[in-house]
Amino acid sequence: MKNGISICIVDDEEIVRESLFHWFVEEGYSVETASTGEEALRKFEIEKYSLMLVDMKMPGMNGLDLLTKIKSISEETIVILITAFASVSSAIKALKWGAYDYITKPVDPVDLSHIVQNALKLQIVNRENLKLKKIIDRIYENNVFLGHSAVFARLLNNIKNIAVTESSVILFGENGTGKNSLAKLIHSNSKKKYSDFKIIECINKPNIDYKASPLLSESTFFSIEMIENILMGTENCTIFCNNIDILTLNEQDKLATILEKTTAGAKDIGFDCRIIASSCQNIELLVQSEKFSKRLYSILSPIIVEIPPLRDRNSDVLILAKYFCDRIAISLGKSIFGFTDEAKELLMNYLWKGNVSELKNAIEFAAMQSEDSIIDSIHLPRQITRSVEIINGRELSLNSLEKNYITHVLNDNGWNISKCSRILEIDRVTLYNKINRYEIKREVEY
Repeated sequence: MKNGISICIVDDEEIVRESLFHWFVEEGYSVETASTGEEALRKFEIEKYSLMLVDMKMPGMNGLDLLTKIKSISEETIVILITAFASVSSAIKALKWGAYDYITKPVDPVDLSHIVQNALKLQIVNRENLKLKKIIDRIYENNVFLGHSAVFARLLNNIKNIAVTESSVILFGENGTGKNSLAKLIHSNSKKKYSDFKIIECINKPNIDYKASPLLSESTFFSIEMIENILMGTENCTIFCNNIDILTLNEQDKLATILEKTTAGAKDIGFDCRIIASSCQNIELLVQSEKFSKRLYSILSPIIVEIPPLRDRNSDVLILAKYFCDRIAISLGKSIFGFTDEAKELLMNYLWKGNVSELKNAIEFAAMQSEDSIIDSIHLPRQITRSVEIINGRELSLNSLEKNYITHVLNDNGWNISKCSRILEIDRVTLYNKINRYEIKREVEY
């Protein structure tokens, strides 16, 4: 049998059915026959044939009617119509309704065989194109990585440079910063962009039933045996290990062993996969404190990318909010065009500890609450509307309070960054980021 290709011959003339049946069986195809359109349709509903050779004139259901029903069930199935009564109008109608070709009797088996081979080659091409479209759709679906802030521009430029390499990457950032989207962005700009993007969710639930999980078609939960099977049987794809810092040290060392074994014999087994891993914690600090495998780190760490939290790219908040608002409004069947000034101010001043994910959830909540064409402050979740304090009769956002406090600490301690970071209980890098974000200037001493 030729790669599982099945053909059904539909003709009310037994001699035609038998001669074509034996011809294509000898060619190596799996072949069945039907004497009427009704019989062919019943068989087709049980087995979706790769290709059908259908007579135009048959008692009961004719060839064009059968063609229409076949195409309504499976657009992919190839239908070639055969007739003893050829006409230009019937040929045009057949092709318009989805027939691959239209040939006349008496049928030359050699010519028909060539037509069938060409049709099946086209079917393979169409399948590959459909597969690529699905891959690309998965990559860009909900791939929210938008902004125009300086910190975002630097990150995006860095990602574009990283994408064209073949190196493994570790993405480090808080929950909700878009590590999944960023991994897809790297893949979609790489040489492997037309290959699979496989997600492995690293979780700390040892008793999960991997086989029963409905998510296996889109992403896969971590197990050592599973990832070894994926790596050994995969060629030319990107594998995204999400939340790799959740794995135990023992699991990390086992994963390192698999990657060492797989990459060492890459040429022999056809392995050509890029590994992208993500972590909510700083992997370098975890390695230093012996909470992450040095072996695995050495394999995964050619490139480490830190994704800034949303509060450090505050000017991107409204861009993302508008994007989410437009998408969510369409899904809800509402006409929402934007935000009031008061709502914008609250969105801009909120700390967004849950980052982009929290922003998306907030906009979805507000869109559901709003009955107008605009989102107002009253529609936003309570944690956002309550993120202001009253001082001397004046409303101050939490951001304003934080800016005032940091400025006070800096000025009181002569801008000694090390001392101030200890008092504020944040590291020096974070303090510098907040100084830049809030545009805090050192007081000039006279």
